[in-house]
Amino acid sequence: MRRASGQKLLGFLFLIVALFIVVAPAIYAMITSLQPRSASLSPTPNLAFVPTLQNYTQLFGEYDFLHYFWNSFASSFGATIIGLAVGVPAAYALSRVEFRGKAGITLTLLATRALPAIGVAVPYFVIFTGIGLIDRIWALIIVYSPFCIGLVTWLMQTYFDSVPVSLDEASSLDGCTRFATLWRIVIPLSTPGLAATGIFAFLFGWNNFLYPLVLTQTNAVTVPVALTQFIGEYTVNWGQIMAGVTVLSAPLVIFSFVFKKYMVSGLSQGAIRE
Repeated sequence: MRRASGQKLLGFLFLIVALFIVVAPAIYAMITSLQPRSASLSPTPNLAFVPTLQNYTQLFGEYDFLHYFWNSFASSFGATIIGLAVGVPAAYALSRVEFRGKAGITLTLLATRALPAIGVAVPYFVIFTGIGLIDRIWALIIVYSPFCIGLVTWLMQTYFDSVPVSLDEASSLDGCTRFATLWRIVIPLSTPGLAATGIFAFLFGWNNFLYPLVLTQTNAVTVPVALTQFIGEYTVNWGQIMAGVTVLSAPLVIFSFVFKKYMVSGLSQGAIRE
């Protein structure tokens, strides 16, 4: 019993340390965002300060940060919708239908996730410059969509594999088509996996820095790129950068709490096959 208690204690301490490593940067960013400029520029940490919202008011008042926030949301949400609309039926087909070249298609989808971003960013820039899509939100949606489709297809195929095929057979006996079976039976049973997959697809665009840096200039600039304007030649405005990081992270924290049950259920059930 003492050995078991010691193992539990070590495991608990390990979880505390891991949690601290993950949460500490977020807490530091939030604290710095509430500091006045003099405290945030200090070379040594200073916790003795009067909290202020000055960095946030300047962020949204002087720098039109809400516009950048909308660009990030619109491009990420648009790519997520396309990824789900294309990836979910594709995942269902790969899960239920046997055909020649199925393994090759799966491998190709995984390869899209392994492509170096800089390797395709420059060709995209040349193409979009020629057709007039530079500095447009649609350009980001087009670039994000293939990666979202690959991610959605790969994750949802694993999840659909855990849904009993007997349900499909029973629905076909009742006269349902493949699409009707997917829409009325399989998708409602796969809501946790669908929610988790949608969030991960959204995060790809929301946190992306390279593609907006290369493909935008002023109108379609997203939050990660907009934060670079606070880095000067001789000084860095850490207060406003951390305020922007906090605003950028807020939707992700909200999503995590609201959809926590679905994310955990979706990932755990999707990893188990019948």
